[in-house]
Order: sequence, then structure tokens, then C-alpha cells
Amino acid sequence: MNKLTKQQLATRDELIAKLRSEQVALAEAITKANDLIDKARGEVENAVTHYNEALVNLEAFRDEIVEAIDEYMGEKSDKWQESDKASSYNDWKGEFEGADLSALEITMPDDIEDPGVEHAELAEGWPEQPE
Repeated sequence: MNKLTKQQLATRDELIAKLRSEQVALAEAITKANDLIDKARGEVENAVTHYNEALVNLEAFRDEIVEAIDEYMGEKSDKWQESDKASSYNDWKGEFEGADLSALEITMPDDIEDPGVEHAELAEGWPEQPE
């Protein structure tokens, strides 16, 4: 074979055209996916904000309960402080104090990057014959 035939050149050109068409479709799909990711990111961030606001209220309630238990226990005698009842109250208070009410953080996925494919350009650069 000395060079590519007209049929081979035509086939190459058809394949490159199809590849370019699919490259456009890929870019459109990536754009659409990123738009959906952006929308979802906004919805999740909004939900997390509202969740964390509710969590702050629960934390304040928990702190009130712990304070009330401390006040109750503080009013008791030294003998009571050493009793099994006091131990039960300390355990009960510990259930509240040990609750992890840290703010919720969610990491959202990054946008999908266009891979910047250049296969069509590569194929267009193939020589038709040896030099």
C-alpha cells in the first residue's frame, strides 16, 4: 500500500465527523450534568443550613436539661452525692452531655470536567501516505 485510498479517506472523514458529533454530545451531557449538580448542591446546602439551625435548638434544649440536672444535684447533700442515686443522675446527665450535636457538614461532588478530547484532531493529522 503506497497511500490511503479514496475509500479509506472517505471512511476516515466519516469516522472523524461522527467522532466530532459525539464530542459535541459529550460536552452537552457534561454541561447538563453540571447544571444538575449545581442545582442539587444548592438544595443540599439549603437543607443542611435548616438542619443545622434545628440542631442548634436541640443543643440549647440539651444544655438546659444538663443545667437543670446540675442544679438538682447541686442542691443535694454530700451524702447523696456519694449515693447510687447520684451515680444514676451522673450517668443520666452523661447521656445528654455525650451526645454529639456537631453541625452537619456534607461535601458535594465537584463538577464534571470536560476531558478535552482531541482524538478527531489526532486522526485528522494522520498522513495519507509515507513521506
